[in-house]
Amino acid sequence: TNTPRGEMTIQGVITYKGREVGTFDRTITVEGKGKVAVDHTELMIDTLHRSHGLGDRFNAHAVAKYQEMGVDRITLHAGAEVGGFAWARQGFRWSSKEEALRGGHKALDLVDSTTRVMPKIPEAEKQQIYKETAALRKALAAGEDVQPIHIASIGERGARWQAGDEAK
Repeated sequence: TNTPRGEMTIQGVITYKGREVGTFDRTITVEGKGKVAVDHTELMIDTLHRSHGLGDRFNAHAVAKYQEMGVDRITLHAGAEVGGFAWARQGFRWSSKEEALRGGHKALDLVDSTTRVMPKIPEAEKQQIYKETAALRKALAAGEDVQPIHIASIGERGARWQAGDEAK
């Protein structure tokens, strides 16, 4: 028998208290052998409504629905500004070792360069961030399982890779 294949794009607005606060775009694909994948093409929350957990709640609801529908895989390409850290905190992982190397180094470069230009970060904290990014780079080079959440956790107490503590 032929397995159905197809693709559907869903776009819409996100409302909060009756006001439009963002947009979303998802592509649902039925792949070979009936596998269903959802690509999170876009999620934009306007700047006035960020940091209120709206995106987290929207995505949690969506993922619960995907599980009900039997979705096999969720993919996304996170933006550097906010998206990468938000998705990391929701448990999304690199899809391959190659992506981890490429994406990990790119994210660590972004952390380092942002840290350099942030005048309000005390020098001692900057040095700790640089030590943590160096430890993560070393772990990536050693083929360890460095995931986006590890990068998003830089500077937090109990982060998995602290300077000189890579083997945790």
